[in-house]
Amino acid sequence: MAFLGRGKAKLLLFGEHAVVHGYSALGCALPGSVTARWEPSDSPLELKLPLDYEPLVRDAFLRAAAAFGIAAPTGVLEVEGDIPPGSGFGSSGALCAALARVLFASLSRASGAADEARGIDELWRAANEAERLFHGSPSGVDTGLALLGGIQHIRPGVSFPPRAQSLQPAGCTLVYGAVPRLSSCAANVAAVGAAMRAGDKRMADAMAKLGRLADEAASLFDGGYNAKAPAALGALADDAQNVLRSLGLSTPTLDDLLAAGMEAGALGGKLSGGGGGGAFWLACKNIESAQTIARLLKARAKALALPGDAYIGRLPL
Repeated sequence: MAFLGRGKAKLLLFGEHAVVHGYSALGCALPGSVTARWEPSDSPLELKLPLDYEPLVRDAFLRAAAAFGIAAPTGVLEVEGDIPPGSGFGSSGALCAALARVLFASLSRASGAADEARGIDELWRAANEAERLFHGSPSGVDTGLALLGGIQHIRPGVSFPPRAQSLQPAGCTLVYGAVPRLSSCAANVAAVGAAMRAGDKRMADAMAKLGRLADEAASLFDGGYNAKAPAALGALADDAQNVLRSLGLSTPTLDDLLAAGMEAGALGGKLSGGGGGGAFWLACKNIESAQTIARLLKARAKALALPGDAYIGRLPL
């Protein structure tokens, strides 16, 4: 019998870096996913996916399996997805969520308890353990968004996983995209962590402010569809981007696209994730404005010869 698992793409809206240091984050799922199919058998584990990815995927699967107490998974594992790697859209988190889900499904069938909602903490821990291969000491936000979907206000506590509160739409529309990275997410997280451990007050103040902005933004997503929510979200995004830019986490290309979006009518925007390139988003006044901004950003990305024309998309939120 084969078991299926899926992890969703994500967009971290607020709280990047800060969430690693105990502050809140706000994020949502994006279109795009990674799907895993595992068929256990008596044969040694065989992976069916591009050779370039096989070693990491194998190791991630074994890590997730060990978290569930499965010593040596066997059979055939197939993985496919449509999330651009390295984009900041959470391809590794989605992969780890999908791998954890196929393992959980196999255990649930064996025990007769198939309620994933009751096992979400166990699932999240296993996915996050696999994610360590990619990000060293992940906060759990990426795997949480990949598993939970929707809009999530994530607040770390003394134990893992962090608390996740599902929020309601605010009536906003985002335009999002991604640019090539000039530095890795892991390197940026490590640099911020080193500054925090060294007692850097400027860095500590920045993390606290990014966490406060995440909480303020989360308060907008109450299902009330307040007409002022898009502008408020944009203003908070600009505030956060100023902090992130001051820490050297933005790039000229990312700033170029944010500026182009603002000139086209966006209400504010920021990078998303670890920085040094990667994902970004802009808050828009309405759907029509978002369509215009997305079209202009695609043209700008094409002129800059960015991969995938910067993977520009639109998202109601």
